[in-house]
Amino acid sequence: MDSYDSFYRKNKDRVFSYLLRLTGDYHRSFDFMQESFTRYFSRYRCKNNNCALLYTIARNAALDSIRKRREETII
Repeated sequence: MDSYDSFYRKNKDRVFSYLLRLTGDYHRSFDFMQESFTRYFSRYRCKNNNCALLYTIARNAALDSIRKRREETII
């Protein structure tokens, strides 16, 4: 569990700033960051921590939300 804890502490600020640039919304970016780490840790429990995969998950979480909001406004 220490490796996950250190992986989180090492990457949380960078993933958050990436999502903030992507969305422009502080609170949504924080939610997406937490969701990204949750998805990463629950689905990909591997020994080597993959930052590229984490960023992909973060981007997809943000884009899924954007798509969902667009669909709701169209209907």
